Amino acid sequence: MTIFKLQDSIEEIKGVGQKFLPKLKKLEIKIIKDLLWHFPFRYDDFSKISKIADVKINEPVVIQAIVKEIKIHRTWKRRMIIVDALIGDNTGNIGAVWFNQPFILNVLKKGTMANFAGKTVVSKNKIYLSNPVYEVIYTQTNTDYTQTDTEDGQYESALSPYESESLKHTGRLVPVYPETRGLTSKAIRFLIKPVLDNLEKLPELLPKEVIKENKFLEINQAIRYIHFPENFQQAQDAKKRFAFEDLFLLQLNNIKQRLSLSREKSFSFKVDIDYLKELISHLPFELTKAQKKTLWEILQDFQKSYPMNRLLQGDVGSGKTIVAGLAALMISKSSRFVLGKQSAFMAPTEILAQQHYKTFLKFFPDFKGGIGLITSGEARIFYGDGLEAKAKKNELVKKIISGEIKIIIGTHALIQKNIVFSDLAFVVVDEQHRFGISQRAKLAAQTNTDYTRTYTEENNSKDSELLYGDLTYKIRGAIFSVKKQLGLGHKESIYQKALEEEFKKLKLSFEKEKSISITYSGKKIGIYRPDFIVEDKIILEIKALPFIGRFEKNQIWHYLKGSNYELALLVNFGRNDIDIKRFIYNDGLY
Repeated sequence: MTIFKLQDSIEEIKGVGQKFLPKLKKLEIKIIKDLLWHFPFRYDDFSKISKIADVKINEPVVIQAIVKEIKIHRTWKRRMIIVDALIGDNTGNIGAVWFNQPFILNVLKKGTMANFAGKTVVSKNKIYLSNPVYEVIYTQTNTDYTQTDTEDGQYESALSPYESESLKHTGRLVPVYPETRGLTSKAIRFLIKPVLDNLEKLPELLPKEVIKENKFLEINQAIRYIHFPENFQQAQDAKKRFAFEDLFLLQLNNIKQRLSLSREKSFSFKVDIDYLKELISHLPFELTKAQKKTLWEILQDFQKSYPMNRLLQGDVGSGKTIVAGLAALMISKSSRFVLGKQSAFMAPTEILAQQHYKTFLKFFPDFKGGIGLITSGEARIFYGDGLEAKAKKNELVKKIISGEIKIIIGTHALIQKNIVFSDLAFVVVDEQHRFGISQRAKLAAQTNTDYTRTYTEENNSKDSELLYGDLTYKIRGAIFSVKKQLGLGHKESIYQKALEEEFKKLKLSFEKEKSISITYSGKKIGIYRPDFIVEDKIILEIKALPFIGRFEKNQIWHYLKGSNYELALLVNFGRNDIDIKRFIYNDGLY
């Protein structure tokens, strides 16, 4: 007997061959752990077996019946293959039809007892099941059999309790998974069931005290319940455990990174107050209180012996670039004893990089430390006193390497292999969600110096994996509180009003249907109005649909893409359960 381990290849599962491997890889399933953590997004309730005599039109139903007749024929006009069966129990018969599935004749034969789950439809005054899911119980030649009625009028299954437990597709809550072409939820269930039945004891990531205090399921039990729960409560308990585990690990990683950052070394920079006053005095406007406060906090961080990782957040036109620019000029200043250090500004597009470059030239025209612009399309150098011109890229790169250029502005071109900074000390990443974590780290590492760089990131709070963990946890708690009190089946507006009350209890600030301006090339072209903006950090959209589809996911993605927000939660109060999806605007859709 094979015992499956988390790191085992997916090919260890019987039935996984070259046909399924490419399809599994499309779903990013390569090892057993990937398969087990490919969680269902909903459950179909096929747990109650009905009598054929009691079925109703246009309603989902599960029938336990014997195949009495089965045949195949073609419709030449539509070029379809139709499998037509007559199935029956001891209260009557009903038809079952499958389209373009000729292989069914190899599985369902006359005398086969099976569970059939699907929706009943009417055609030509006949009721039949259209494309029902089926699960064979056994094959027999004698079609005369009896079933026993239970007190509630349901049929008692012909299966023993052990056999009922082995069902994957009918006669229970049936998990429905994210699929890809050629790999259905039924196929995924076939793969997961034997793994669960022969799985090693999984390592427990949560402390025993946390599990006991919160009455969480243990990991092996939770992974079984998430895939094959016996009831909705088990599914809910499993989801609750995994949701908490995700947040727990995120916070743990956050603490680890903070500790690691505090142990790293960085240069300590003494602020020249007179030079700062001189720079500010030449600006054609007065800095706001918020700008002064933020600039002073950054300059205080420069004086510490460990690196800075700071968010500089504000609306478009609020003066973020001026604050970052003043900090860069302070870093770049030379004195009799200390040579000025380099700063790098990385923007996601050539247009933004050019805008930053022009901002520096406009507000700091007397800076003679050298300002460079490098993108895939051009290279320019500003020397001060109005001296600005195009440059050859290799010429600019040489000046960066030598340290002659103190402030370098660019796009991804800044992280080319041939660019090595002489003395990089300060990195600013604009709209960091449009860069990968590795790209940002690569820029900060491109220097010949041995101290750790100090850097600030515009529009970034933490790495995307750690984004607003505490706030997300509070919002989830509010959502589950609403579900507990109201249950499922209400309109979206009901859940929205209930969440308002929960947010007030938690003292969370929020805005309803806040207008988010959508811009293109700097011009406003439209408006989005999500249900909630919580703490001016998280977009929250509420739905009450049978399930969340691609349309709803794309809607959230466009909210993020068109705004300055990085994190969104899409919450669906579905037919059977709550579905919460988390979207981070970084490298792609979550």
